[in-house]
Amino acid sequence: AARPPGDTFAWTEQPSGDDVVQGPTAPQNSSAAAVISYDVAHRAPWDWRVSLYTWTKGIAAGAYLVPLLLLLTGWLDPSDGLWVWAAPVVAAVFLA
Repeated sequence: AARPPGDTFAWTEQPSGDDVVQGPTAPQNSSAAAVISYDVAHRAPWDWRVSLYTWTKGIAAGAYLVPLLLLLTGWLDPSDGLWVWAAPVVAAVFLA
């Protein structure tokens, strides 16, 4: 199969050499004119923005769940400012 130019592909990361990687072929299938069509070169999809997104959403979840657990175990009063104001505001800021 002919490899299109580029180093990063949609489904796999391929080595940059000229090595031919070939699987078993059936007698009725000819791979003489095959071209790898699903591996289109594109820029890497994961960069710092994806990591920042998941990190901030984790902080938002923790900012709400930790006071909730404290409330459920009796360590925090339901009228406490941490539960009434701080947890919702911090969670909303990191969800935005």
